[in-house]
Amino acid sequence: MYKVSNHNSIQQVLFDFVPYPFWVLDTSTFKFLAVNKAALNFYGYTEAEFLSMDVVKICPSVNVEMAKTFAAGVQQKHIINHLKMDGTLVTVEVSSVLFDFDGKPCLHQTITDISELQQANEKLRQSEAHFRSLVENSDDMIMRFDREFRHLYANPVTQKYIGIKAEDTLGKNHIELGFPKEQCDYWDGKINEVFETGRMMSIVSEENPANFCFHWDLIPEFDTQGNVVSVLSVTRDITEFVKAKSELAVKEKQLKEANDTQEKLQAIFSKDIRWPLIKSKA
Repeated sequence: MYKVSNHNSIQQVLFDFVPYPFWVLDTSTFKFLAVNKAALNFYGYTEAEFLSMDVVKICPSVNVEMAKTFAAGVQQKHIINHLKMDGTLVTVEVSSVLFDFDGKPCLHQTITDISELQQANEKLRQSEAHFRSLVENSDDMIMRFDREFRHLYANPVTQKYIGIKAEDTLGKNHIELGFPKEQCDYWDGKINEVFETGRMMSIVSEENPANFCFHWDLIPEFDTQGNVVSVLSVTRDITEFVKAKSELAVKEKQLKEANDTQEKLQAIFSKDIRWPLIKSKA
């Protein structure tokens, strides 16, 4: 417990020149003994109003028993909701330090507004949950690779296409998963190209419609310094599309041949019709 014997020095050093809320509480009543200007500005109360109330006024979820745990030094730092004078609820981090002021135990607390951080974290959590829901239920095979071509992630549909459970691919490269070397060299070469160039790559395989045809996107993922730290792989099964495209091409060819034949027959038929007419005029 720190000992302070001069209130003016506290007010000058710890209060007036600090840009974030500070205050001192009486550990027996939890009333405010002193508050700094930043606290007045942040919470909207006057100094007189602050000094006439206790901390429970701005901490609806805190009762005296809980406050005692702070005074006992059990919780030196905690996150809690505070209520401003205008009714706005804010999330803050409170750092507490016990000290002795003129022989009286007091609690010095520093307040940090983390509302925006909490909101940003919540949005990120929701975004990640939404992304994971889409990825986990996607019909596309989605994977993530590091620079050693090891699988950092694979979604459940992976098993459908490569016969290996998603969790069994983690930390392993293609060779370690038992794929032919020629195939591994091709895949790893494309992934490495994205690492080196930092540019997205799209590959479409339509060689044999009887087998698995795919559209493969390789997407670079960057850190805050702009370095490619991983590559996201999204593989879509386009086998049915390719088959339908092939069948359509066959039908279009057949239709063209039929039209050509029809035009030839019409030409012949027109000539045969005109011949007797020409003959009769003669």
